[in-house]
Amino acid sequence: MAPRALILTTLIAGLGAGPFPAGETEEAKVLRAAAEVMQRSVEPGSDSIPAEVLAGAACVGVFPASSRAGLAHDDKRRKGALSCRAEDGSMGPPAFFTVTEPRALRRAASDADLVLVIPSREALRPFLEGRFKAGGDKEARTAARAPRGPASVPDAPILSWRHREGDFEEASLESSVIEPDAEANRRFYGKPASPREILIERSVPVPPSS
Repeated sequence: MAPRALILTTLIAGLGAGPFPAGETEEAKVLRAAAEVMQRSVEPGSDSIPAEVLAGAACVGVFPASSRAGLAHDDKRRKGALSCRAEDGSMGPPAFFTVTEPRALRRAASDADLVLVIPSREALRPFLEGRFKAGGDKEARTAARAPRGPASVPDAPILSWRHREGDFEEASLESSVIEPDAEANRRFYGKPASPREILIERSVPVPPSS
């Protein structure tokens, strides 16, 4: 299997290829759309996320456009999910989050999927501690200039891309607010579950396929 295809298979195992609760819930729609976005990243001719960045990522998150996920349009927030890598390299179960972007970004990118690459457990910490505001343009420009080799990935900031029609462009998260979607996590896992319990401790059983 080609390296990029192997990376994709690993990522989809965490984002969208696992079992779903009965019925097409909002959470199932988000995960299926997230898997579709990652699939598009390896299609021939796509301007995709560098394979070495994905290979070195501690976690990957996808916030699909509402039109792709088949969700009711929300003018303020978009829903998505993160999956993190275990020591054996496998991707773990998804934790659901929302991102609220500044109005200008929402208008310009409402039809685009948002992909986050979190390079280290240290960079993941804000996601585990609750609501936080992402960095600005300076951080995004630093990420864009950072070397793409695996050795450079752990020290990089959170990286982000927007996806349209198979093309992935580096994007800014300036002033975007990211927070756990407690209700989505409760519905998916059948009980309250924090991002730490899902992503780090893996102490919450994934619901069985029906």
